Amino acid sequence: MPSLSEFLRSRGIRLHPFFINHQIYAAAGFWYNDTPKKWKNVLYGFYRTCVFFSITITAINQILDIYLLLDKPTQLATDLCAITVTIMVFCKVNMLSYKSHMTEKLQEDIMRIRLSRNSPEDEEVWNSASSMIYTMTKVFYAMGAPCVLCWIFFPALDGLSRKLLPYPVVFPVNPHESPFYELIYIGQSLSLFGYLFSIVSIDLSYCAYVVLAIAQMEILGRDIKRISSGSEIVEADSDTEEEKTKKVVQDLKKCIDFHNEILRQLDAVHDIHSDSFFIQMSLTALMIAVVIVDTILNSSGLSLKLFQRVLYTACGLFDTWIQCYWGSQLQQKSYDLVADIYDSQWVDMETKVKKIFLFMTMKAQKVPRLRNGIFDFGLPLFLEILRYSYNAAALIMNT
Repeated sequence: MPSLSEFLRSRGIRLHPFFINHQIYAAAGFWYNDTPKKWKNVLYGFYRTCVFFSITITAINQILDIYLLLDKPTQLATDLCAITVTIMVFCKVNMLSYKSHMTEKLQEDIMRIRLSRNSPEDEEVWNSASSMIYTMTKVFYAMGAPCVLCWIFFPALDGLSRKLLPYPVVFPVNPHESPFYELIYIGQSLSLFGYLFSIVSIDLSYCAYVVLAIAQMEILGRDIKRISSGSEIVEADSDTEEEKTKKVVQDLKKCIDFHNEILRQLDAVHDIHSDSFFIQMSLTALMIAVVIVDTILNSSGLSLKLFQRVLYTACGLFDTWIQCYWGSQLQQKSYDLVADIYDSQWVDMETKVKKIFLFMTMKAQKVPRLRNGIFDFGLPLFLEILRYSYNAAALIMNT
């Protein structure tokens, strides 16, 4: 009895999750924002059920394709790349849809702090963070747009007479006899742009949250320095030493609350993004390994398809590097905050104030770490991904 993959191939049909997933996602997203809350829940439930069913069926077909193509390395590499990217998109978009309420709460907390800290010095820090986020936005889209355009136009460059599509889909073997080629090509192209905007928005939101957390830590460090230097104490004849100490204690308690608020924001960022980024980092390593193997097996002649996958992998690596970079910057800013507290002029203050500074120092030493599953976000993680990719490629070549 033939397998599902053999049965479909005998009739000239190939399934691919990209087409089904993107079309359902696009159809659900157009009118989602204008629907009542209870219907939103029904819509999300229906959407997730449909996508899970379609992804499961088509992923089984893709795995069967891989099993049948063990003796065809080039096609095997194509199928591995396809299923890797599909799983990555599906997991990131759908995992974050479950946590939309957490994202809304996090944005409200950041906006509340942004409005409450509006002194000229604080505005300078906020504006610097906003400028950095705007620059990252341009970098993300400048990085992703050429990649998507190559995925769309490379099939045409690879052979107009063959009428290739950006992705395999339910389509006859002989596309010249099908009247739906143009419609499917346009649909896939629009889906790819939708994929670009959704994934870039997800990755950019994570980086933006980290940049804003770093800006708040900078404001907090500046407040602590002002308090310890005495610039926050109003000098007046009627103020006794006890009243001055009480003002310092109150200001330090506000700094402690501010620091706790920053830590709560980072915990929320971790809860929102950790699962999806763990899958992204793992599959990125697999994607690099597949491209390495494909490059070795096709070293005699470089094809447009190979260049397409190399370009996509390079963009994915750059995206991963940016996320790891900001993870390292967050850790470094946390160390700087500890140094700001320790270097402040608290030695000559009252015992009560010294105890508060000691408490703040001990609490700040617990550096917040954003984790994607089991790894900390940071530049060492990026090097680990490259190392795992090389090991996976060597394992594939030796089997």
